Formats: sequence, C-alpha cells, structure tokens
Amino acid sequence: MSKVTTLYDLVRARYGDPDRFIRELRSRMKAEGVSQAKLARRSGYKPSVISRWFTMNESVRVRPSYEAMLILDEALDQIMEGKGV
Repeated sequence: MSKVTTLYDLVRARYGDPDRFIRELRSRMKAEGVSQAKLARRSGYKPSVISRWFTMNESVRVRPSYEAMLILDEALDQIMEGKGV
C-alpha cells in the first residue's frame, strides 16, 4: 500500500461523509461561539461558499471536498486555540 493510498484512507475515514462533517463542525462552532464569517476569514473561503456548505436547503447545498473539510477543520482548531482572525 502506498503512502498516498494510506493518507487517502485516513482522510476518507475522518471526512468521508460531508453531511456528518458539516453537522459536527456546526455543533463545535456553536459550542465555541464561532461564526461562519470568522470561519470564512480564517479558512480563506468566501462567506458565500461557507454558507452554501452550511445551508439546510437541499436544493442549493453544496458538499465540500475532502481538501475543503480539512481546511475548515484546521481553521476551526486554530480559532479555538486563539490563533484565529
């Protein structure tokens, strides 16, 4: 098994279900009082992109990529550690 395959398997295990990931991220943000705007600033994504990932409206919701989920997760961790924007 190559290192790339192993890394992909790790990422897929953590971020394999975008809907579950967003629910968990939303819950963490609510518990810490972090807004979508602050997450957008820290992650480098436009607020409109964050909003489309977080919307509950199935007709307009877009699911983030593995890369985006990793970036969002890291951005929230940094905010919670006091390094956020």
